Amino acid sequence: MTTPFIAQLLRDLRDAVRSLKKEKKEMEEGFAAAQNAAENALQGQYEQIGHLNRLLAEKEAANAELKTTVEMLQKERVVLRLVIGVCIAVVVALICRK
Repeated sequence: MTTPFIAQLLRDLRDAVRSLKKEKKEMEEGFAAAQNAAENALQGQYEQIGHLNRLLAEKEAANAELKTTVEMLQKERVVLRLVIGVCIAVVVALICRK
């Protein structure tokens, strides 16, 4: 037979254990939710990095194409200057010949 004091103590202990179990379960659920959120955020970051890497590759390809165009235009500019110089020389020669 137990005394009322011990009976109350056992009830309090039981309530404390139940409360701690409930708190533990809530904490585990919260941890699992936080872990899932972190994994989802990390996955989103990986996807964004992949997208940015693809975009960077596209921009680098466009940049290489533009560099090629600039080099070609610089060569054409030199040729144009030579042609203009020759034309001026021909005109000067024709003027001086008369």
